[in-house]
Amino acid sequence: MNKMKKKIFLLAIAALIFTLFIISDTYGLFETNAMSLNNLDIGVWQIFVNNVDVTTSETITLNDFTYSTSLHTENGYFAPGMDCYFDVVIDMSLTDVSVLYELEIDDTEIYEFPNIYFSILDVDTNQELDTNSYSGTSLLSDNSRIKTLRVYLNWDNDEEYDESDSSLINGDFSFTISANFLQYLGE
Repeated sequence: MNKMKKKIFLLAIAALIFTLFIISDTYGLFETNAMSLNNLDIGVWQIFVNNVDVTTSETITLNDFTYSTSLHTENGYFAPGMDCYFDVVIDMSLTDVSVLYELEIDDTEIYEFPNIYFSILDVDTNQELDTNSYSGTSLLSDNSRIKTLRVYLNWDNDEEYDESDSSLINGDFSFTISANFLQYLGE
């Protein structure tokens, strides 16, 4: 009887192992593994100032001034009683988001010369600002995403400032314009 118990015991263990194998295989049939590769399009951020991509270049030189004409000053020179200007063209047409932009002229170079001052004309709206800064937004819904600002430099001919004006003779006059661009979120 001992042999018989041994055979039954071995047969029961074999049946148990077989049953466990079938059950685990059955549970394996209901397991699903899936992988997916997702592509998420990122909005383009590419802004040009006077045809220079400012997303790749931090400094640009603007020296294409247009000078007022005078019978008393040679063409192409800035002098008392004159003004000059240059255009800053901001092209946001390739950008896939709304943009908040700020333009600020550093006027510390002319602090000693109160008769020399900046003004900015929004060419698109013909609005002139007697200030050295300008800000605006370019929305995705705007018909044109190109903004043209005309920066004027005016030099009043005032005898009170003749001495300080004379210090600029034969010199260069330079100034810095900073431009900031941020994604506009409607705030």
